[in-house]
Amino acid sequence: MVSNSTYRFIPTASDPEKATLRFSIAKKPKWATFDAATGTLTGTPTGVQAATYSGIVITVSDGKLKKSLPAFSIQVNNPAPIISGTPATSVQANSAYSFIPSASDTNGDKLTFSIAKKPAWATFSTTTGALTGTPPSAKAGLYSGIIISVSDGKTKVVLPVFNIQVNNPAPTISGTPVTSVQANSAYSFTPSASDTNGDKLTFSIAKKPAWATFSTTTGALTGTPLAKHVGVTKGISITVTDGKNKVSLPAFDLQVSVVALNKAPVISGIPATTVNVGGAYRFIPTASDADTSDILTFSITNKPTWATFDTATGQLSGSPVLADVATTSGIIISVSDSKQTVSLPAFSLRVMESLNLARQFGVATQGADYDSSSAASLAIDGNANTVNHTTCTAEKNWWQVKLPNPTLISKLAVTSRSSWTSRINGAGVYVSNTPYNGTLNESDKVATLSGIATAQTTAFSTPKSGAYVIVKAAADNCLHMSEVEVYGNAPASPHLDQSAYNFQLSNSTAIGKTVSTVKAVDYQLDSVSYALAGGGAIPFAIDAQGKITVKAALQAGVTYTFEVVVSDGANVSRAPITVNVTASSSVEDALRNGDASIATSEELLDATIAALASQKATPSLLTALYGSDSIAYVPGNSTQWLNVKSWVDTTYPLLTGTQGNTLAMAGTTASTRYAAFGVPPTDLFKANQSLGFEAPFSRLLAWLLAGEPVNTAVLTNSHTIALSMSASGSRSNFKTWLTQKYPNWTVVDCNTVSVLATCYNAAAMVVTDGKRSRRL
Repeated sequence: MVSNSTYRFIPTASDPEKATLRFSIAKKPKWATFDAATGTLTGTPTGVQAATYSGIVITVSDGKLKKSLPAFSIQVNNPAPIISGTPATSVQANSAYSFIPSASDTNGDKLTFSIAKKPAWATFSTTTGALTGTPPSAKAGLYSGIIISVSDGKTKVVLPVFNIQVNNPAPTISGTPVTSVQANSAYSFTPSASDTNGDKLTFSIAKKPAWATFSTTTGALTGTPLAKHVGVTKGISITVTDGKNKVSLPAFDLQVSVVALNKAPVISGIPATTVNVGGAYRFIPTASDADTSDILTFSITNKPTWATFDTATGQLSGSPVLADVATTSGIIISVSDSKQTVSLPAFSLRVMESLNLARQFGVATQGADYDSSSAASLAIDGNANTVNHTTCTAEKNWWQVKLPNPTLISKLAVTSRSSWTSRINGAGVYVSNTPYNGTLNESDKVATLSGIATAQTTAFSTPKSGAYVIVKAAADNCLHMSEVEVYGNAPASPHLDQSAYNFQLSNSTAIGKTVSTVKAVDYQLDSVSYALAGGGAIPFAIDAQGKITVKAALQAGVTYTFEVVVSDGANVSRAPITVNVTASSSVEDALRNGDASIATSEELLDATIAALASQKATPSLLTALYGSDSIAYVPGNSTQWLNVKSWVDTTYPLLTGTQGNTLAMAGTTASTRYAAFGVPPTDLFKANQSLGFEAPFSRLLAWLLAGEPVNTAVLTNSHTIALSMSASGSRSNFKTWLTQKYPNWTVVDCNTVSVLATCYNAAAMVVTDGKRSRRL
């Protein structure tokens, strides 16, 4: 039988006499029980009771006789226990190891485990067979020949022999060391190192620079090289170990260079020290550093609470509200290159109530003046003793002030005339973007005035935008006010007096000549500067007062386009400028097509002056014509005087009337000579006039034909004379005089337009009157 199983045996017995039978046993096993009444042998042997039980004899008796079974043996067998499992054969140092085998015994014997060659770092349970433990790094290695056994007290079985390898992972190290340092500057590099199982790490270094120190605890390489250390240390290697394994950073070189002295940054700029409520404040300092690789950082002390500050640009900006009216003192803006810091001088910034824009920039108008001493402007002149006064009609009892557009109004104040205050009672105050046109939009109304003499103020928590403040009296009341104040902020940018500028200049305009003066106003009363900007070379300059002058020769027929730029230091406004330079033939073109706009007034004036200047006759001509003679002439009713006075130094009169009027003159042009008469010359030869003029007139003809010196011999030559005169007695008389006086001359009539040019070109001299004059 098998231990831990039940054994049972009941013999069979009988008696012929039916006597009561009793059983007995010899060599009963201790683990068994025996029933004397039935002879039953039963029991359950344990594993430890496994054995052969021999010579067992069971006997039955009827009291008189006995009878026994043959002796027999009971073999109690104990089966070996079973053990299994696959133990892990490796573990990381500082990591938990655990192996529990599976074991059983078929007859339920108590099992006991044992181990051979247990690692010192492990514990073993004889009850469960569990092998557990956490090997430290110091115990890393191979543990061989480990045997785990199990026994049921009789039989022992073992697992296959196994080994445990305790591994210790290498630490890690990283970092990129700086490879250069300036002499007299601190150097520092600390690598990053770790060990996954938390082993204590130790650092070492190879080829450490002589000027440096090294920490074996942290791996930090630090020091400050001197000038004598200038040079390079090659092949520096930093290593870390956990006591078992070593790892190193890549070897590196460390260059010590000559010290470059740091150049301090430079900061400049003049911040505005006032700003109005609601106005935009902005100041950006100018900063630079000769060490171009330095990064500049700005800082500020005593920054106004309403402002913001940009550490990257140094910009201080913001828009204060009414509650910010105060002065912030000791504001300091600094810039640093991380080595040196420089600062602007400390300044104060005052937040003021807004400008009285009506007083400063307003233009006042009203429906109608009550009289000449009650103009609309008297309500914004800052003088409480002067008043405006409108007429007393509902159509005309309004007043308005035009403001810079757009204006942000923060407060209005209207003060009535000290007397007749009842007239202002019920007057409405409006803020509008359009001027008064006879009707008012009630949504623009901001106040209704009372009949009092003191200032009536309307403040806006949020500034109100508008270009006009209008006051309209009630019913047909007169409107008279001693002062209207409008506080607010006008546009931040300067305002030019024109949105665009156009000029026309002659190509002969002299360098330095003033073209025009542009004007700009800054509504914050900042000073403004002017500049010209545009593509290409600009042959013009502008000064601090906005005066534009020519700075280089102008090209004829070219149009120059550029911009005038006006700045208040923070804001900029621009306006285009176009300069048309006239062609070199502008005057001739104007004369040809009758369009004077293509020439400048200066060109036309210069051409006129030049033409008149070319007509000057010298005294020698007068002497050549008159000699010592004198001419006395009393003009008739038909005499035309020429509109050039004798005292004008532009021509030379040949004949002067009794009233000082020039009746005849001579001169030259660029291409020829001319003479002009206010009376037909032959009329001067009539019997009632001095015949002494005929000889000077003949000499004048010689001068017209050949110029100076006057030589009358030319009169005997052959010449073609063109007459372009209307049919009249004067023409007939003059033609008769010419043909009789100069028989060698050919006198032709040139009165047909189609042949006029040919006729004129063939003539040595042309004679015209006002009715037949032609322009070639």
